Amino acid sequence: MADPRPLPPVLARPALAESYRSVPVTSKRLIMLDYDGTLAPHVDDPESALPTPHLLRILAALADDERNALWIISGRPGDFLERTVGIIPNIGISCEHGGFTRQPGSTEWVGRGMYDGPLKAKWEQVRHVMEKHVTRLDGAFLEYKKSSLTFAYRVASQELAAVVIDEMRADLRNILAETPDIVVKQGVFVIEVRPNGINKGEIARELINRYQNVGFALAAGDEGTDEDMFAALHSALVDGKISEASTWSIFVNGVYGLRSCARSMVGGISDFIEVLGDLAGVTTD
Repeated sequence: MADPRPLPPVLARPALAESYRSVPVTSKRLIMLDYDGTLAPHVDDPESALPTPHLLRILAALADDERNALWIISGRPGDFLERTVGIIPNIGISCEHGGFTRQPGSTEWVGRGMYDGPLKAKWEQVRHVMEKHVTRLDGAFLEYKKSSLTFAYRVASQELAAVVIDEMRADLRNILAETPDIVVKQGVFVIEVRPNGINKGEIARELINRYQNVGFALAAGDEGTDEDMFAALHSALVDGKISEASTWSIFVNGVYGLRSCARSMVGGISDFIEVLGDLAGVTTD
């Protein structure tokens, strides 16, 4: 089936810059950024996808502006984000696709979804299925997060991965058929199982509602889990919470012809970091 989503137009950078700089001093700019594929490349070793010094200077400049509410909203575990981008003061972080949040200026993580409670037994079944299938695929591994389980297969044989994943999905469908509170999501070379209602869109909606008088809102991401953020921005636009001229959803890596519900796209990570640098007033090295 063809992807019904459009191919977004190329980002109008002068219009974005004007929208950013024309925000009244009494209004807030809400900036929500994915990490992998948006600020840093997808790599075989996830621990090596570190932010560059130039990127950190840009993020620090954005976070230092009191009119800005800068958030990193990622599927990564909190400890990784905390020791990379979390070293910047006044930056908000949401990890595990919204499973946990750390407010700007705080060191405390607040959880939204855990393995315990009435779903604990079902989580054990999910873990058993995923552990069974990961042993069948060389190069694949499981990431045990606090609010989800992730099956990663970037460095595995993609031909064999297609077979293993189809069979794993079938097993998961069987055990989750009557459990709508747990969902299976596809990412970039990952399959993630997490509680329903925990996604980047829910976090984006919370932030839009929290910050009063948002005069500029930007969300950027590169894959399926970021579409929830884009949809949340669109809903806020339709509901009149944000004006059309102040709403910016940006699909990174759109040069490859992938589809998205974002309102614009840039060609890759370096292009997007350049865009952020323009907004922050930070020049290249």
